[in-house]
Amino acid sequence: MNRLCFTLLFIAFSPWLWSQKNLEALPKTDPELKRIYDLFALSESCNDSNQASRYLKEGLDLARDLGDESAIIQGKLGKAHLYSRLNSPHLAIETILELEPQSSQLFELKDSLKMMDILSSSFSQLGAYEMAVDYKKIHCALISRSNNQKDCYYSNENLAYLYGQSQQFDSATYYYKKAYQIAEDIGDASIQMHCNNNIGYNYQQRAFYSDALEHYNRAISIFESMPKPLSPDSLLFAVVKGNIGHCYLIQNHFQSAVQELEASTHTLRILNDHGNTDSLHYGFYLIKLAKAEIALNQSRSALNHLALAYANLKQSPLSLIDYYGTLSDVYDKLGMSKMAIESLRQQQLINQQISAGKSRVNSHVHDLVNLQQKRIERERNLLALLIESEREVNSLKVILISATAILLLIAVIIAFYSYRRQQTKKRELLEVESNLTKLKLKNKSLESRQLKEVLNHKNQDLVDFAIAITRKQEFTNELLDKLDQISQGGESSPRDIKDLKNYIKFQLQVDSNLKVFQENIAKINHEFMAKLKERYPDLSPSEQQMCALLRLKLSTKEIATVKNISPASVKVMRHRLRKKMNLNSEINLSEFLDTLA
Repeated sequence: MNRLCFTLLFIAFSPWLWSQKNLEALPKTDPELKRIYDLFALSESCNDSNQASRYLKEGLDLARDLGDESAIIQGKLGKAHLYSRLNSPHLAIETILELEPQSSQLFELKDSLKMMDILSSSFSQLGAYEMAVDYKKIHCALISRSNNQKDCYYSNENLAYLYGQSQQFDSATYYYKKAYQIAEDIGDASIQMHCNNNIGYNYQQRAFYSDALEHYNRAISIFESMPKPLSPDSLLFAVVKGNIGHCYLIQNHFQSAVQELEASTHTLRILNDHGNTDSLHYGFYLIKLAKAEIALNQSRSALNHLALAYANLKQSPLSLIDYYGTLSDVYDKLGMSKMAIESLRQQQLINQQISAGKSRVNSHVHDLVNLQQKRIERERNLLALLIESEREVNSLKVILISATAILLLIAVIIAFYSYRRQQTKKRELLEVESNLTKLKLKNKSLESRQLKEVLNHKNQDLVDFAIAITRKQEFTNELLDKLDQISQGGESSPRDIKDLKNYIKFQLQVDSNLKVFQENIAKINHEFMAKLKERYPDLSPSEQQMCALLRLKLSTKEIATVKNISPASVKVMRHRLRKKMNLNSEINLSEFLDTLA
């Protein structure tokens, strides 16, 4: 592995080793050579990856037929750049490794810049940010030799971004300031807008939201001051608006988040309608908009925006993870538990696919190292001759470079295996916690249903019992009427006395039933009584009992019978309850008491 890293770094520093070598200009009049470079140019500008690959293959085949090493180098660099654009970093690195060390004598400055940019981008895609930073530093050093201030700005800005991705925020801030100074010197409004957005994003990553919003708003002000913004500037405006909305969303300022995210997605939709497609940003900010709408209980609108987001995120697994998590939240808000669980299951499947993909990528990189061992052995003699010719100077360089490469490799391997172990443990723990949560929710649901059924039965029994008491009381009233008839008839007979005794026994039985009924009211409505006392502590026990009877949907006549008072007294007590509870006449008292249960 140390030989592999040495080879890469050897190629990287070749522009300095051969900077004094004067190369003969390629014959511009050669029609075959012109055809090769035209094909390479077409592949760079082509948006269709398959067509771009065909252009490169045709150009490389022609270059090999001519035996033109310079054209072959251009073709391989173009091929590596295409793989990097297609998110196939392992193939991009493999293509760079196919370059022979001696071919670096033919490198021009632009070739070295392109190779360093490809290597930095590829290692960044693999998550090896420290190695990506190293190659981007070489890129910055090389580009400083040119007079192109814009290229210097973008190189420093990319380096700052890589530092931010590796959580080295102090270094990121340093290079962002350096890029900002270059942007100020250039005086280009588009670049200044771009720089303010990236600095804002750096602060947002560090949770410095006020600083982030300050730079985002500067970018918006610059855009609004432009006389005729171009499509790229409008696209950047939409991204800045989306970032502002994301900031507000993180801070739970949901209304402001919705306003900014709607402006962002509206602009992106217009740009896409005119052919400036940026589906990933569009889908990303639609998800953030849906999250803000969920927080504002606008679930249906959130569901519509998520459906639109999905159509723009099919090629972005990481964004799909966020999509399915948000979709689960929407379904949960809408009470669609099965759909919410299914969304979480889809999210888990994508996570597993990403993990498997990372494993495959790492396996590819490992295979690349093995494939290059034989080729590196063949190159040893050439490298030995070079080292021998400059032994005193280059021996120290070889030792330092080898040691640095070994340390970087060890650091990457340790970080990778540590990360994989942590992810495995986290995944197992999440699965266990998920299963436990599901079991608890299932048990709670069963207990809740059982308790609800028991309470319904008890309430029904109580109502039936109250109705029975009412009927007994009516029967008692009939007996009283009969007694009145006996007393009006004069002297009473033994039969009349016997009937009177039966009436008294029956009356005692009714009193006993009333007592049982009142006790059952207190027991069955224990939770209701507790909440009633907590909210209205001034209610008397009689009024509390009246509330329990009203909650059972008993009529005024039935309540009068149960409490052994007149219906008029019941109406008076209802009026007093309304007054103590501050309820107007439009509110149904029984329904209001139901809401306290």
